[in-house]
Amino acid sequence: MGRRIFFAALTAGLLALGGGAAFAAVLEGTPGADRLKGTDGPDTLLGAEGKDTLDGGGGTDVLRGQEGNDTLYDEAGDDVLRGGLGADTFGGNPGDDKVFGGPGDDLILDDAGRDQFAGEDGDDVIAVPGFGPGPPGLTSEPDVISCGDGDDRVTAHFSDLVATDCEEVRRIG
Repeated sequence: MGRRIFFAALTAGLLALGGGAAFAAVLEGTPGADRLKGTDGPDTLLGAEGKDTLDGGGGTDVLRGQEGNDTLYDEAGDDVLRGGLGADTFGGNPGDDKVFGGPGDDLILDDAGRDQFAGEDGDDVIAVPGFGPGPPGLTSEPDVISCGDGDDRVTAHFSDLVATDCEEVRRIG
């Protein structure tokens, strides 16, 4: 059974779960701008109304932004990252991740792994390695990309499967 931790007071600092302990935990943000960091085990991080930064750490995690313009990323594992109402930024990891934007204008940056991306509503940008701030020289593993409503831009490898609902698609080798 996992632990559920809720912070009721406004917090502008770092909320972290125990020094690398490998236990399942749920960490919820506050109405303020929070920085939530998970453990090396499986975690669930839930943002709130503020501009939150969610870092799942290691393990297989679930990260969910809420109302603010959030940043969601994870260091390892096969993770699920889901944006909220704001314009969210997503960073991947070497695992096989599932990333879902939201109604805001989201930025989704790919990393190694066989990932699934869904921009959903909003004018989204989805970029593979070599574009944006991601590390160079990553291998090209096939990803599945869909966009949803909005005017979306995708930069994808030739090996990626890109849905027809993506308005602007640029292919790279």
